Amino acid sequence: MKWLTGVAAALAVATLLAGCADEREKTEDEYLELWQELNDTLDKVTDESSLRAALPELRKLNERLKAHAERRKAMDAPTEERRRQLLARQSKDLTREAGRFGKNQRRIAGIKGKEELLEAIQDFGAEP
Repeated sequence: MKWLTGVAAALAVATLLAGCADEREKTEDEYLELWQELNDTLDKVTDESSLRAALPELRKLNERLKAHAERRKAMDAPTEERRRQLLARQSKDLTREAGRFGKNQRRIAGIKGKEELLEAIQDFGAEP
């Protein structure tokens, strides 16, 4: 459950970290897409075999997230108004993805090898 709380916080913070309108929107859209891809991959994990098969893709997603976080850090800080706009624009989608992640996390909790999976996606639980 700690992961779900961390994920929800990370998703909210990511949305709040906005800057240059077009570039920031594109960056935030990419961030949401990474979470959607993560959940799409985790949706397929139903047993140890499918968990092992998903690990390479999950590691790639984690690396893409790290690169994305670096690009985001390099952007100028947004105004408070811009932060509110971006949050309003994506809050529904981010909430949906956080819920999907929580559901996936609960299902995967009983699968042997889950520790390796959590290590493979460790940056998804970190604050951006």
